[in-house]
Amino acid sequence: MKSVKEARIGDTFFKEGYEIEPELGFEKAKPIVISGLFPEDPVEFYELHKAIEKLTLKDPAVQVE
Repeated sequence: MKSVKEARIGDTFFKEGYEIEPELGFEKAKPIVISGLFPEDPVEFYELHKAIEKLTLKDPAVQVE
């Protein structure tokens, strides 16, 4: 993993060379709400981008494309 964004709920981390049993019952989050966001002032685009990045760090179910 090179970024925190690559981690998902239910991921199992282990030391290489050890056998482990994965936890059952976790499924990849499925997006339900689709939204388009645009700042009122184009100058504020960077601030909106930073806010969305913070949201994705706090809630791994949020997907940004």
